Amino acid sequence: IYHVLNTYNTVADSFFDGIGQPDFSMKTTAIALFIRVALIIVLLGQYEIRGIIIAVVMSHAARSLLVIFLLRSEFNQTVIPTRAIYQLVSGALMWVVVTFLASIYAITGWLSLIIIVGSGAAIYVGVIIILDKYFRHMIINLSQNITHGTV
Repeated sequence: IYHVLNTYNTVADSFFDGIGQPDFSMKTTAIALFIRVALIIVLLGQYEIRGIIIAVVMSHAARSLLVIFLLRSEFNQTVIPTRAIYQLVSGALMWVVVTFLASIYAITGWLSLIIIVGSGAAIYVGVIIILDKYFRHMIINLSQNITHGTV
């Protein structure tokens, strides 16, 4: 989730810079930073290191919502990149698979951990390949270049 939100925010920053409104990026970043610090203060005592992780993800989510709000107010439309949706769907399915596998198979060492995490990674990549035509074509072209020795 973090990487999807961070990617979206990075693209939004470039967009705001491109339209001559870098102050939008600065405002959303400042608000997100305030939210992150406040959440860390609140969550750290109860959840320890997980509280920091939650705070980081929540502040990125808040920033993404602010970006969506700014884009909606400036251009009267909601902008959510299709590939970000693909990543969210893939990540959600990966989480379901990893959670399910971890609930039925005990993680007793590196091998079981690699199998469970590897299964989640395979699901993630597989779903991205199915959903994202651009990514699928890139994989096909890359594999053709490798088999023909042009890479």
